[in-house]
Order: sequence, then structure tokens, then C-alpha cells
Amino acid sequence: MSASQITFDIALARSIAALKHRDGYAWKLGDIARTVKSEHNGTDYGKKIMDKLADALQAAGYSIKVGTLRNFRTIATAYPEGDRDTANSFSIYELFARLDNHGDRMDLLRSKVWSVADAQAKLKELQPAKVTKDPVLPSVMVPAVKDDENKLASLTARVETLRAELQLAESRLAEYLAAHPQSEPATAPEPATAPEPATRQSTEYVVCTHEGCGKRHAVNSAMARKHGMSPALYAA
Repeated sequence: MSASQITFDIALARSIAALKHRDGYAWKLGDIARTVKSEHNGTDYGKKIMDKLADALQAAGYSIKVGTLRNFRTIATAYPEGDRDTANSFSIYELFARLDNHGDRMDLLRSKVWSVADAQAKLKELQPAKVTKDPVLPSVMVPAVKDDENKLASLTARVETLRAELQLAESRLAEYLAAHPQSEPATAPEPATAPEPATRQSTEYVVCTHEGCGKRHAVNSAMARKHGMSPALYAA
């Protein structure tokens, strides 16, 4: 085994560590995938090493499919470690891998930090001769395939990459929320309701029948009682 190659067990351990730490995991998995040594022994004979690594990672609880590993391996092979210091994301490197000339790729990557939308627009501006339909696939690793098959494989790998990134982002969010519980928003007190004004009771007046009076008195007034006007006499 050459010095640049690693055993499957080491590759698996490093892959799990990369997924746990998350930062730069795509580059790390790509480098691991391109340096792991194929093993052909006993029950593993004839099983592709990428399939085996993907199966082992899924068994460890990570939703990483074989297409994702192959895509990471392709991009890691296309860009040596010394070319990865431009502050651009792995996704931008992946997009500019469509350029045939590595020098053209690096000129763009070193010119600024690109957004995905800007990088896609730049690729459309370039001469068709400079842009391939799909990211560069090193011939030493990927056999020649038909254009349609190659395009399907590339798109599938891209979807798997995004799915893996989403899963890790959701996991990171869940860990953050667990470490920083969000308090329930305070419930605003209900506005005080002004008491309804007391209803003014209507007062019934009657003409006093007391001798010599003839005035109108409130039924319950002191004068009415003085003149012998009992309220019971006027109740409905």
C-alpha cells in the first residue's frame, strides 16, 4: 500500500470524525474517498469501495449516499489542497469544475468570493468551448459514459451533496436549540376593561293624594312615606 493510501477502517473513522466536526467535511470526505485503498478479501471481494464506505456511514447514522461520496472525490481530485484557500465554498468549486481549463477555474476562484447565483451567471457568460456540460470527471477514476448518463450522474450527485449539507445544517440547528433553550414569549396582559357605568334606575313619581298636598313625589321618597304613600300601593 502506498504512503498516500489509507485502509478502509481508517477511512471510516476519519469520515465519521469529519461528519461530527462538520467544518470542511466535503473536502475531507473527498480526500478520504480518493485515498482509501480498495480491499478484496472474503465477503468484500468485488464490492466497490465507495459503496462499502457509504453503507458503513449509513449504518453509523449518517445519511451519506454513494453518489455524494463519488462527487466529493471528484472535486477533491480536481483541486489540490493548495488551491482551496480562496474562501469560496465547496459548492462554488464544484460549479467552476465545469471549466475545462484548471487555470481558468483558479483565476475565477481567486478573483473574489462568489455566490452560487453569481457563479452560475458567470459560467453562462463564458465561451461554450470553455465550459463542459458537467463537472470535470478525471478519466483515471471515472470510465467514459454517454452524455445523458454522465449528466444524470452529475445531477444526482449534486442533489445528494445538497441533501447532506441540509441534514448537517438541521442537525447543527437542533444542537444549538438544545444548548440555548428558547423561552416562551411573554403573554401580553389583557387590557383592563373599564367598568360599565352603573345604570341609572328610573324613578317613579306619583301625585300625592294626601289632603292639601297634590304634589308629585317619588314613590320611595321620605315625603311619600310621610304622607302615607306606601310603595306597595303603586306596584304594578
